Amino acid sequence: SDLSVVAPQARSAEDLAMSLDIMAGPDFLAAPGWRLELPRPKKKSLREYRVAAWLDDANAEVDAAVGDRLQAAVEALAKAGAKVEDKARPKLDPTRAFDLFRQLMFGVTTARQPMDMFKANQAKAAALAQDDRSPGAVVVRAATQYHRDWIAANEERTHLRMRWHEFFQEYDAVICPICTVPAFPHDHSDQDGRTLPVNGKRQPYFNQLFWASLATLVYLPATVAPTGLTPKGLPVGVQIIGPELGDHTTIEIARLLAREIGGFRPPPNFA
Repeated sequence: SDLSVVAPQARSAEDLAMSLDIMAGPDFLAAPGWRLELPRPKKKSLREYRVAAWLDDANAEVDAAVGDRLQAAVEALAKAGAKVEDKARPKLDPTRAFDLFRQLMFGVTTARQPMDMFKANQAKAAALAQDDRSPGAVVVRAATQYHRDWIAANEERTHLRMRWHEFFQEYDAVICPICTVPAFPHDHSDQDGRTLPVNGKRQPYFNQLFWASLATLVYLPATVAPTGLTPKGLPVGVQIIGPELGDHTTIEIARLLAREIGGFRPPPNFA
């Protein structure tokens, strides 16, 4: 379905690239008519790459324990010769893009709700104040939107795809977080009211979606690579976003980064 994230996982970039080649391609319905030929990276060293570092954002503040590891990764890229820009951004409003992602994403994930639940959500949506932007309000509005609203949102997404395409004419990748915090204990309580501690403050749980939404909304490939451990021994990943169909470029940057800072390291007592 729309906004699905489908990809292999591996302990090295080399295995990831091989797994992608094995897995990616048309399904049996499309196979008679087309084949996938993802472009290979043309650049051989980090000195040839130009990357944008997007390490924090007001939509989803990043905890210092995560930010420190991301900054170390960016510094390693720069030390290896990559051209790193910390102010470069695509010409778009990230807050609006995040709103658009949630509208489309929650519309997809609630599409199979039973009729009684759909009608209940309609009643909830009708009772909302116009300025209610709480997580629950975002979900019920998306779950009950008209198809014409989805079409309009999808058209807006197409415009965002073009802004990203323009951006990647100048830059090879964006380096950013994938989560605002390190790993946290499982919590299966009501999601609307859940929060996570970020720099000593409570942040809405669903703010986590912001960083994943940058790539997912507009069909961009993203490779998440290890950057090391926090002072508490928790692993932190960096997200490497590239242009549409540039999967092998993001994997290659992850491979080259691992040469500078190390790749996967098994934690203590890892089976």
